[in-house]
Amino acid sequence: KKLTEFQRNAVNSIIEVIFLSKQGNLINLEGKISSAKIADSLVLMGCFQDVSKQKELLNEKKRFLAIFDGMNAGIWDYNVKTESLLLDKKSCEILGYQGKKSYQSSREEFMNLIHPDDRYKVNALVETKEKRDYYQEEVRINYQGNSWRWILIKTRLADRENFPWLIGVVIDVTERRDLEEQLFMEKELFRTTLFSVGDGVISTDKTGRVILMNKKAEELTGFCKEEAMGQSVDKIFNIIDSYLRDYCENFWDDVLKIEEPQKISTDTILIAKDGREIAIEETVAPIKDINGNTTGTVIVFKDISEKRAWQAEIEHLSFHDQLTGLYNRHYMDKILLQLDQEKYLPLGLMFIDVNGLKLTNDAFGHDKGDLLLKKVAEVLKECVHKNDFVCRIGGDEYIVIMPNTNKEKVAQLEKSILAKISTEKIESVNISLAIGAAIKEKSTENIRDIKITADKKMYKHKVKTGRIMRSEIIERVIRSINENYEQEQIHTEKVAFYCEKMAEKLNFSSKEMDDIKMAAVLHDIGKITVPSELLQKKEKLTKEEKEAIKKHAEVGYQMLKAVTEYSFLAEYVLYHHERWDGKGYPHGLKGEEIPLQSRIIAIADAFEAMIAERPYQKSKTKEEAIADLQKESGKQFDSKLVEIFIEYLKTDN
Repeated sequence: KKLTEFQRNAVNSIIEVIFLSKQGNLINLEGKISSAKIADSLVLMGCFQDVSKQKELLNEKKRFLAIFDGMNAGIWDYNVKTESLLLDKKSCEILGYQGKKSYQSSREEFMNLIHPDDRYKVNALVETKEKRDYYQEEVRINYQGNSWRWILIKTRLADRENFPWLIGVVIDVTERRDLEEQLFMEKELFRTTLFSVGDGVISTDKTGRVILMNKKAEELTGFCKEEAMGQSVDKIFNIIDSYLRDYCENFWDDVLKIEEPQKISTDTILIAKDGREIAIEETVAPIKDINGNTTGTVIVFKDISEKRAWQAEIEHLSFHDQLTGLYNRHYMDKILLQLDQEKYLPLGLMFIDVNGLKLTNDAFGHDKGDLLLKKVAEVLKECVHKNDFVCRIGGDEYIVIMPNTNKEKVAQLEKSILAKISTEKIESVNISLAIGAAIKEKSTENIRDIKITADKKMYKHKVKTGRIMRSEIIERVIRSINENYEQEQIHTEKVAFYCEKMAEKLNFSSKEMDDIKMAAVLHDIGKITVPSELLQKKEKLTKEEKEAIKKHAEVGYQMLKAVTEYSFLAEYVLYHHERWDGKGYPHGLKGEEIPLQSRIIAIADAFEAMIAERPYQKSKTKEEAIADLQKESGKQFDSKLVEIFIEYLKTDN
């Protein structure tokens, strides 16, 4: 086709054709053809040469240029001898020579574009004499005079026509450098934060080996970073449960499986390298790569020893009785709810009541009552099993909760408690307890019914033992008064004698006479709470001191009221300082509102006080005392009873 066109146009021309050889290969031919007339014929003459290699090289060049163009890279070469730099179109764009398809620059011109701090790098590239595969440097270049951009220069040394040449590429890496700078700043921020925070931080790979830890982690664990690197995190971060004392092994494994942050425990202790135990809070979270794959874990933990101590103190106050140190009712409700399960059956409950606490408080003071409660608590703690729970649930009530027990163990515990408590005393008075127990053996049983059963058994025991205890306390109070104040014993004996004589005159029955004699003996029992210095004071009492002594009548009443054997005598004691005219105490009763027995005791008590030897007054004669009784007849005393008593006194030798 090309020859036909040439023949038609009859001009000289250079043509390229593809020739199919005999062997079947395609060969690129390039030829020059001319025409001439010979014997009236048009003759075409020409010669061709094989340019297949040149075509192949040209195509390869185009392909590489397309690749470089796609990768945002420019091509350049530098003649070392002439110091001439030749840039292609892409290099011109990158270096800021806009609109140029190529550009030839001198070394000096190019160096003026380079940042002063980076020029030494370019000089090193240009002046190198070593033959390597390639050299590269990243430098800043002044882009069109208004900004600095980062470029990557890659080059290799080559010979061309026996002259040294540098050939290479230039790539704009500003975006990457900006990103690297941003990542570096973020990394530095992370590093600074990591090593500045007050929490310990340990990072592991996905096999649980330590790859990072900060200073706080070193301080808390006792391991330095060099020791910890590559070690199993279980060895470095050695933690146990504070209650169960179990080691938490492979705790990070669960995080790798779940791939969500996990709090290991609410009560964790870190065992440091030197054996220190540190209460900590910790969280373990997975570390994920850009594709969401978990590559390791990060553990963040902090020392909460002070917080734990504070919480323990608050919890102790919340769940413990301040007086005895035992658990309180609030804790009993909580632990009983937890233990009311199949795995803790049989579950035993033992109710314990202290006999005579109120009477002890009234008779000997609250300090002695507190001592009594503490002593009971000590005995209970000493006797119970280590897995049992002892609680003080009321003023004089205790409960022992016994998980996984049986009837034999419960019976043995009750026996041990009673045996041990029988050896203890308060103010020379034996301590007495009332005990009742019951056991929940089946899950179908209601724990409230078990509590009711145990409480009923305890009350039944209390009816039996409490009466004996209270009587013993009353007897001990009387002995204490008589032992400490000899005149009081003489006084009560004489008052009882005078009351008996008046009862005979009034024709009392034998029982009534015994009752008033006992009431007379007990009439000043409330003085056990009056300070001894007041009872023996020689000087005149102050108003406040008189009021303190006056309370003995009410105290005596409360004490006797608590004891069944003496409760019917309590009112006689309460009102023996009332006056016939209503000006007495404690309630201001008058006339026959005052019990007869109280009126009798009042006269006998007053007469004996007048004739007795007292440190605060001079005793009176019998006649003087009788005169005073007559003077107060109808005012302080019942006039009829005064007449009867004076009649007895006049006939008594």
